[in-house]
Amino acid sequence: MRDLLTISGTFSAVVSCASCPMMELRFGRIVHINAEDERVHLQWFDHASNTFLDDIADPRELFLTPLCDTLPLITLCGTIPVVDMSGSTAVRDDFDGYYVR
Repeated sequence: MRDLLTISGTFSAVVSCASCPMMELRFGRIVHINAEDERVHLQWFDHASNTFLDDIADPRELFLTPLCDTLPLITLCGTIPVVDMSGSTAVRDDFDGYYVR
C-alpha cells in the first residue's frame, strides 16, 4: 500500500490496468484511499495525443482532467513519475518521462 502513495515529481501518479490487460494504460492522481473498502478515488490524466492536438502532441505530455473514478485498489499496477513543468516555457528534448503544464 505504501508504494501507491509515493510522490514522484510533483504528482502521485498511478497506473490503472483496470480488469483487462489489453486495455490502454491510464494514469491518474490519487485523491483518496479508502482502506476499509480497499478502493481508491482517482483524478485522471489524459495523454496529449488523445486531445485535439492528436498527431502533433508530445507523447510525454499529460493533461489533468476533471474526470474522476473510484476503483478497487487491485486495478492499480504501479506508479510513474509525472513532473510539473508549468513554470517552464519548453521541455528539454533529453527529458525522459511524463509531464504536465
